[in-house]
Amino acid sequence: MKKAWISKIREVRKIKNLSIEEASKAINVPVAFLKNLEKEKFKKLPPAVYTKFHIKKYFDLLEVNADECLKDYESYISKKKKKNEDKDTKKREALKSKNLNNYFLVSFGSLFAVGLFLFFIFSNPSTEITSSDINSEELLLE
Repeated sequence: MKKAWISKIREVRKIKNLSIEEASKAINVPVAFLKNLEKEKFKKLPPAVYTKFHIKKYFDLLEVNADECLKDYESYISKKKKKNEDKDTKKREALKSKNLNNYFLVSFGSLFAVGLFLFFIFSNPSTEITSSDINSEELLLE
């Protein structure tokens, strides 16, 4: 990032004998905004729509071309946007992984439950019918 515009606007403001407070009143922009702009603290500036508008107003007041500053600001915004997109991508991937793990866990649990159920049904001796059971029932009926 080129930072020549920072010293340039400070110089021009001082040459015009304007304080930040006076500049703020003249263009109806908060003092904090102008201070953060002059210190290139873009993180402390409002959303881009307002910031670009305020930057243009401030540079117009100082009669300085705002292009360099706006390029730096656009560069900052694009880096911030890419960083946010990377975070979102990582979150989505983590969520997909978690969902896949949950799917396998539920599938395994269901298969285990069905297997256990079948095991108990077929291994329980009280449900088995043997030939001796049939003979004893026949004797009782006679």
